[in-house]
Amino acid sequence: MHDLTRKKVVVTFKDAQIERTHPLIVHQEKNQLTLSLPMQSELGQVLNELDLPMTSILDISILEGTLEDAFG
Repeated sequence: MHDLTRKKVVVTFKDAQIERTHPLIVHQEKNQLTLSLPMQSELGQVLNELDLPMTSILDISILEGTLEDAFG
């Protein structure tokens, strides 16, 4: 089941306008990036790939995927 489901990760930045292009980014706003990651993905590795300024991160929220996401 973990191979089918994904988790959403919302990274909120203090004030910075962070623009990135990456296949795992599903939404971008002025101060937020939303990522859709496979359940087994390591968040730290993805954040390193995105080369995000860690001092600009205000919050990181992780939301579990739903069964509808897995089978929809």
